[in-house]
Amino acid sequence: MLSHVSRATRVSRSVPRSLARPLSTSRPAAMPLYICYCPDYPDNLQTRLGVRDAHLAAAAEDKKTGASVFGRAFLDDSVATKEAGKPADQLPGMAGSVMILRFPTIGEAWARIKADKYWTGGVWDKDKVVVREIIGAPVDDTIKIQ
Repeated sequence: MLSHVSRATRVSRSVPRSLARPLSTSRPAAMPLYICYCPDYPDNLQTRLGVRDAHLAAAAEDKKTGASVFGRAFLDDSVATKEAGKPADQLPGMAGSVMILRFPTIGEAWARIKADKYWTGGVWDKDKVVVREIIGAPVDDTIKIQ
C-alpha cells in the first residue's frame, strides 16, 4: 500500500518537525537554546538576596562552560525605568529571573533550573517557572547558535 512512498519519507513523517535536524557531515548540529522565565514568590527580596551569591556563582560557571548564554533579573513594574536617564535604585524591585540556556534537551535545561539555589532556596515560584525551546530567525545574529 505504501510501496510508492520511500522509506525515508515514511521515517521523516514519523519524526515531529521540531525534532528533525538537518544531516551534515561538515559540522555538528547546533545545541538547542531554552528561554527560562522564573518569577519570584511575592515579597521575597530577602530570600533572594540571602542565596544570591550561590546563584551567581553557579551562573558564572554555566557561562564558562557555555551552558548560559544570557541571564538577568527582571523588575517589578513599580520600579521599572519610567523615563530616559539613569534609572533609580532598582535592586529592591527584582521580581524574577530570565535566562537563555544551552543544553542538549529540555529535560537537561529543567534539571539545571531545579538545581539552582533560587529554586532550592525558595526564591522562584515553582508553579510559574516556564522553560521553552527557542529558535533563531534568519535575520537574527544576536545569539550565535553554534
